[in-house]
Amino acid sequence: MLSREAHSNDTVSAFFRGVAAGQDPATAAALQGGRADTNLRSPWLQRRCVRCGHTFRLKDVVEPHPTGGFVHAAGTVICSEPGAPAPAADALREAFQAGVRSGSPPPPDLPVVSLGPGHPLLDPPTPAFRRKACSICGHTFRPGDQVVICPCNPDQPVGGCAAGVHRDPVRQLFCWDEWSRSKIGGYCPVTSRKLP
Repeated sequence: MLSREAHSNDTVSAFFRGVAAGQDPATAAALQGGRADTNLRSPWLQRRCVRCGHTFRLKDVVEPHPTGGFVHAAGTVICSEPGAPAPAADALREAFQAGVRSGSPPPPDLPVVSLGPGHPLLDPPTPAFRRKACSICGHTFRPGDQVVICPCNPDQPVGGCAAGVHRDPVRQLFCWDEWSRSKIGGYCPVTSRKLP
């Protein structure tokens, strides 16, 4: 027999699950053991995948993990099992992305870097450190992301603080543009040093 307190907690929990199901059926499906696309109401948005350590972004397909939390659904490129073959390049997708980037180019003096294999911002998580993330939006860096390396110390080859900020129109991550237009845009987002 459940105590009155335990029964009350179960009832409250069931009530809030019902409210979530009414407001967002996709979230409710994932909470019941299915798969769901991440949207603005998803409780896992911005949290980290239990398996790969990347943050969940809008439209990421997720599923619950047996140990608690959520993981990217099977077949997700960034969260594939170690040793799985990389997906083949899609010429149509690459052409579309090139078109979007040419339609929204960065300022000519802004060094935008495309993150590829071996870039330090893509280092896997370790027991001591999480994956590196954008200093503005907080999302982890993924292969192919377009970023600006903070120019707070031009004497160092990688940048003073080596922080990255998204500037990626394909993924709708305009963090650098939003931050540079703000009243603190002329300062490093990590060290607060005045930018050159």
